[in-house]
Amino acid sequence: MRKEIVITVFGKRVDLEKNAIHSKGKATRIQPRLIQLLRILYQERGKVVRKEVLMKSVWPDTIVTEDSLTKAISKLRSLLDSGLKTSSIQTVSGVGYSLRKPRLVQYLRQQRLTIALSSVIILLLYVLLGSGIVQWVAALNS
Repeated sequence: MRKEIVITVFGKRVDLEKNAIHSKGKATRIQPRLIQLLRILYQERGKVVRKEVLMKSVWPDTIVTEDSLTKAISKLRSLLDSGLKTSSIQTVSGVGYSLRKPRLVQYLRQQRLTIALSSVIILLLYVLLGSGIVQWVAALNS
């Protein structure tokens, strides 16, 4: 089974090989541990991943406290959450974290709103041109 190299998380492209998040044409390099944390949450998106599992997976040869995990989650949220009304990563108190699955409405807002608005404007212009209203308004102004 081939591992994904580039994933999309809440409208942002994440290059797991180059440790970068691409958003609005700008690439931001992030720490490999944050990429590993995001990879785990992405693979289990919609499910709660226990804190112990995350700590052992991201820091396998290091003894860390929950504070290290909390700080890493906070950094990930700041990278992923721009433009979102709710956090991309849900905290399940005392248990762990879950990467939320994007709702269809959020996806449409983030990915398709510009295309939809452009389509509506083009359609409106087509209707106005076809009905002669544009020529009528132009004649009034001249």
